[in-house]
Amino acid sequence: MNRNISLAGGLLTVVAVFLPLLSLNFLGTKINMSLWSGSQMMDTKGVAYFVIVCGLGAAGVGFANKRFLNIVNILIGLIVLFLGLKYWSDVNELKEMEASSGPGTYFLLLAGLLILVGAIWGVAKKPAPAAPAV
Repeated sequence: MNRNISLAGGLLTVVAVFLPLLSLNFLGTKINMSLWSGSQMMDTKGVAYFVIVCGLGAAGVGFANKRFLNIVNILIGLIVLFLGLKYWSDVNELKEMEASSGPGTYFLLLAGLLILVGAIWGVAKKPAPAAPAV
């Protein structure tokens, strides 16, 4: 079960890269900013590639379902969660431009939580008892 949760979180992270993170009105023009397309104000391709690698890494680790790799997945989940929180807090700083959070922000937050839950569940799960030798 924990491998499915981490796998879903990783895939949701990759999907979040292509969805709008922020929508804002600037001088009468509505600007949607996603990690992939960026905006006229900033280039976010490097962050997009990093988040895609994190998402695919989390999905791969979830698929492998090894205890040590789940510890690595906790770190990946924290990175994705903090990125989601960063973009969510950016909306509060840009209120004068009528900024609003897009679905990509919420997908990043949800993906980070899913990766964390799956990884912590995988670390806390006790290994299956070994079969007795005959």
